[in-house]
Amino acid sequence: MTDAHHTPDHDHHHDRYRAAAAHLRHALQRFPRFPLVTPGTGSHTSLPSLSADLGITLTLMRDDVGAYGGGGNKLRKLEYLLGAALDQGARTVITVGAVQSNHCRLTAAACRRAGLEPHLVLVRMVPNTTPDYVNNGNVLLDMLAGAVIHYVDTAEEARAEIATLMQTLDRPYFIPAGGSNPTGGLGYVQAVAEILDSGQHWDLVVTTLGSGGTQAGLLAGYAAAGVAQRVLGLSIGYTVAEATPIVATDTAGTLALLGSPAPAPAPWIDDRGKGDGYGIVSPAGNDAISSLIRQEGVFLDPVYTGKAMGALFSAVHDGTIRTNSRVLFLHTGGFPGLFAYQPFLTT
Repeated sequence: MTDAHHTPDHDHHHDRYRAAAAHLRHALQRFPRFPLVTPGTGSHTSLPSLSADLGITLTLMRDDVGAYGGGGNKLRKLEYLLGAALDQGARTVITVGAVQSNHCRLTAAACRRAGLEPHLVLVRMVPNTTPDYVNNGNVLLDMLAGAVIHYVDTAEEARAEIATLMQTLDRPYFIPAGGSNPTGGLGYVQAVAEILDSGQHWDLVVTTLGSGGTQAGLLAGYAAAGVAQRVLGLSIGYTVAEATPIVATDTAGTLALLGSPAPAPAPWIDDRGKGDGYGIVSPAGNDAISSLIRQEGVFLDPVYTGKAMGALFSAVHDGTIRTNSRVLFLHTGGFPGLFAYQPFLTT
C-alpha cells in the first residue's frame, strides 16, 4: 500500500504550499504586529466519531485557543489592529459589538496586554434581557478586564457614541465590529500561511460568518498566495445578499493592503444557519453543540460556531458538501457565550 503522505503528487503539493506560505509571510513583514497568537493556536483536531457519522473527514482548526482573554479568532485580527494602533501612538482603543461580543471581550484583554485603555460600545441589538445575558458570559469578563463600557440601544446611537469618544478620548484608535476591516484581515492571511505550511490539501475550508472579516482574510490570503481553495462562509446573522458585498469589499481591501495584483475571488456564502437572526439560538445549532461535546469533547458556542456547525451538518446531508470531502472547519471560539445563554441551552 502506498503511503499517501509520500506520493510524488503530495510532495509537489507540499513544496508548492510551503513556497506560497513563505510568499505570504514575506508580504506581511512590513505591517506592525502586536504578538497575541500563542503556540497551539491553529493546531488541528481530528473528529473521528463525527466524521464517520457524516461521511466526510472533518478537522477543526483550533483558533479558539489562546493565552489571552479566553481565546478566539479575533486575536489574529487584533495582532495587526493593535500593531497599527501602537504604531500610530494610540493610548485608547474604541470598539463596538453586541452586548455579548466575543470581539469586545478579546479587545479589552488584548488592550490591557498592550497598555491601552479599552472602551467598548455595546449595542443592545439582541432581543434578550435574561440576567445571564445582561451580566454573565462576556460582559462579566469585560468588567473584570476593567473595560469602560458604553451601552447603547441602536446602531445609530453607537455611531454617535463612537464619534463623541473619538473627539474626547486621549489618542483614540477605532476598531470596527469584529475587527473586520482590511487591516484585521491580515490576521487571516497569516492563518492561510499556517494552513499551507501544514502541506495538507483540503477540499473545503469552512468558517463561521459574523461580521465577515475572517472569510475575507482567508479569501485574500489564498488569492495572494496563488492557491485555489474553496472557502465557505456559513452566516449566522446576515442573509447571503447582505453578507456578500461586505466580504467582497474587505477581501479586495486586504489584497490592496498586501499590494497583491490578484483579483478578489467572489465569496461563497450560505445563510441556512442564521435561524431567527444574530444572537438568537437555533435548534440545529444547539444540537451541534451537544454533538461536538458528547462525541468529541469540544465545546462550541451558541451564537457563532454552534449555528455554523449545524449548517455544516445540513449542507452535508443535502449534498452541498460532498461525501468523502476533506473539510477544515475553523473553530473561531466564543466559549464564554455559553454562560450567557444558559436558559436557552438546557430546555
